[in-house]
Amino acid sequence: MRISIAQNRIRCRIYQYYDQCIDNHRIFTLHKKIALDTKELTYRLTQDESDFKLFAQWMSATDPWKEYGLDQTKCLKAFYGEGKEVYKVIMNQTPVAFVILQVVSSFKGYIQTLCVETEFRSFGIGRAILLFCENRIRQISPNIFICVSAINPRAKKLYESVGFEVIGTIKDFVVKGYDEILMRKSFGSLY
Repeated sequence: MRISIAQNRIRCRIYQYYDQCIDNHRIFTLHKKIALDTKELTYRLTQDESDFKLFAQWMSATDPWKEYGLDQTKCLKAFYGEGKEVYKVIMNQTPVAFVILQVVSSFKGYIQTLCVETEFRSFGIGRAILLFCENRIRQISPNIFICVSAINPRAKKLYESVGFEVIGTIKDFVVKGYDEILMRKSFGSLY
């Protein structure tokens, strides 16, 4: 898989004691621990079809969507509908993640989809996005909801680490044979 110079530079900045890093087609070794500064993330509201296609491609290539057998066309449907805000998460002019929020209806405050592009996982980007979502959703609701696939314990652990609690299990919610775990982080009741 070929990656751009911009992606290489981001990789070089965020990997901790990464042995070999390619920059301008030269290999060099980093000898210093360099951590991701999540303040460098930019969140842009998007309705761009090309963004949606890229994000659907990311989804269809990773679990749980891959495990569910959802191709890019099926994943693309997640971006459309009333009351959705889709944010492209950018670092150094490179898209690294996206999040879809449901901001109207009786279930406003729902984080519908959060996806970090595979090569940028495990650097705190998901946690930073959750904090961004919390700030956005608290403007409209004291409750934040998210579903996590029962086959994705890593994501569940992340959500719990930022204060989400399990509400219950929804059987066959996305596809038959797979459960989703509904989680909530509350700052008070509606009234």
